[in-house]
Amino acid sequence: MRFSEKFGYADIRSAVQLEDLDDEARTDIWNLVYVLILRPNRSNGQVIDKAFIPLWANLFRGDVDEYPGATYIGDIVKGWIKDEPWYRVYDLIEELDGRFPDFTPPINSVLEKVKAAYRVVDGKVAPISDTTELSEIEIAIGSDHEAVRYHLRQALEHLADRENPDYANSIKESVTAVESKAVVMTGKGTLGAALDEMKKNGPYVHPALIEGWKKIYGWASDENGLRHGGETAPDIDQDLARYMLVTCSAFVNLLTAAESD
Repeated sequence: MRFSEKFGYADIRSAVQLEDLDDEARTDIWNLVYVLILRPNRSNGQVIDKAFIPLWANLFRGDVDEYPGATYIGDIVKGWIKDEPWYRVYDLIEELDGRFPDFTPPINSVLEKVKAAYRVVDGKVAPISDTTELSEIEIAIGSDHEAVRYHLRQALEHLADRENPDYANSIKESVTAVESKAVVMTGKGTLGAALDEMKKNGPYVHPALIEGWKKIYGWASDENGLRHGGETAPDIDQDLARYMLVTCSAFVNLLTAAESD
């Protein structure tokens, strides 16, 4: 904490920035993009052009024949970060993350510093602000179980869509990831049957936890329209979808650890 904040001469940024990016956050994001991407490559226009011509056409919606070139694209990027709505800045972050593989850790550090409510996970900007939650999701998505990876990535896609988030299907995919892991481990056909098998024969997971997961599975199966069709749309919000993604990721990681013991 700076002197000015400690002694009350400046406001401490205490609230998580959910649907906003203040001037300090935008400055920090721009500085990172400049230092990490633009400055080191300014003498090599081909690197800049390869990354930014697609952005110019597909994100900035500019005519390709009017692309300003490597010398001036930095001014366009800076203006975008400084002036565009907060969600468009995240669009740019996603695009840059897909083109520069070393971008994820530093941009997540910046987002954490400015108390943004989002992090980059597996190439998507998702409403995850806690580093422990982020770690659980990243570990689970890195699983060697193909179906687990697929379902968690689908859950993340539904959660991270800032224009049309689908929280119900995000939860459905999160629970299905757990089911995929448990079914493979036990040879049973459903998560409920797999949990019963684990309770009897292992791998070791505490019986109380198994019972808790059976209730979660029952809730996800019974919730109107969540895992099965219902008469009305399920009442699901972002917080619940995020909780389920984190919880299901953590349980996948627990099962993976139990499997290896």
